[in-house]
Amino acid sequence: MARRIPDPATLTRVLCLLNNPLQIPSALQERMADTTEAVALAEVLGDPEAYYHTGSNNQVNAMQAGDFDLAARCLEDLRTLSKQPATADAHVDDGV
Repeated sequence: MARRIPDPATLTRVLCLLNNPLQIPSALQERMADTTEAVALAEVLGDPEAYYHTGSNNQVNAMQAGDFDLAARCLEDLRTLSKQPATADAHVDDGV
């Protein structure tokens, strides 16, 4: 349904939220594709919070896939992002 709505922020959020329920080995390739898409959307949106959450998911999935180069790049991106000052509109993710 989120793909039918022309709203990249909504799709990014849905893809991010779907990652944890799909934490089963048979869904790894789907999770990898979803997080790759979500990271790209978060970059286009310029949303540091979305980029952090999607990047975190991407890092975990990369580790599970044995792609340690990607995992290291994701971790470095997360470190860089975590050093940036929070914006006035940042909020704590309540998981909703």
